[in-house]
Amino acid sequence: LNKEEILTKYPVISRQKKNIQKYIDSIIQHNIHTNLVGKSTLVDPWSKHILDSLQLVSFIKNKNHSILDMGTGAGLPGVVLSIAGYKNVSLVDSNGKKIKFLKTIKDDLGLNLNIILGRLEKLHNLRFDIIISRALAKLNILFGYSQNFMKKNTVLIFL
Repeated sequence: LNKEEILTKYPVISRQKKNIQKYIDSIIQHNIHTNLVGKSTLVDPWSKHILDSLQLVSFIKNKNHSILDMGTGAGLPGVVLSIAGYKNVSLVDSNGKKIKFLKTIKDDLGLNLNIILGRLEKLHNLRFDIIISRALAKLNILFGYSQNFMKKNTVLIFL
């Protein structure tokens, strides 16, 4: 799907569309020195990155749920969910350069994000309604990481 088809399938308001494009532009700019995403995926970032993120809107109806994006990297899908209006998104990554990029995005776009620098296996006392992860690890590893952050009815979504 191209940008227009994605935005037709997953409608976002004008400001959100502009912020998604600013986010993509920032990824492209910072990827030169920070290696946020694979270079080949930037040929078509809307279908390679944004579609994956926006498809979660169909599954996560309550925009007030607490969401954890494990091993967020460039902030996919957590940043896109925040742009789409989700109010309680936390991003965790162990790479300081990526965290610095995410803090810049948060400030530049005025997003309500909780950004955490740390290793998943060393974080405790955090609980979430929904745990998401994209291209981080094999399922058995993701399930292991998730155990530290689960409530009784936590939903896991792994892309």
